[in-house]
Amino acid sequence: MTITISASVGELGVNRHIDVVAVQLLLNRAGGSPKPPLTDGIAGPLTKAAIRAFQVRSVHPRLADGRVDPGGPTLPRLNQASPEPFDAGNVIRCDPAPSTTRSFPSTKRLATLTATRNLRSTRSRASTTDSTFRGIDTRARERAS
Repeated sequence: MTITISASVGELGVNRHIDVVAVQLLLNRAGGSPKPPLTDGIAGPLTKAAIRAFQVRSVHPRLADGRVDPGGPTLPRLNQASPEPFDAGNVIRCDPAPSTTRSFPSTKRLATLTATRNLRSTRSRASTTDSTFRGIDTRARERAS
């Protein structure tokens, strides 16, 4: 039975929890990685390094981008290199990502947050500048009188 993924996993990938777990299982079964990635569903540095090492070793060194794509050359090689077939007794149930996993805001939300932060910092700088100029104006008036 071949394992499929719905979205890219690894460097600059979508990294859906269930897909990352599937790739991590395949990488662990394929072996050859000095530090095998944990099957935790998080595409961290160990997972990305294991993907890149597998690509260098089994696909092609020039194609080693650290990402497994659904239609790319790495996933079929991972399925071929996996010595143990997945069977009913070997199924691992993958629940959605745990709540402790940090979720990142969408692009639109991120743009709003960035714009709000920039606006706040601009306001604080402007108020500081205004009060400085007000102080200078007050001192100048005092000297003139």
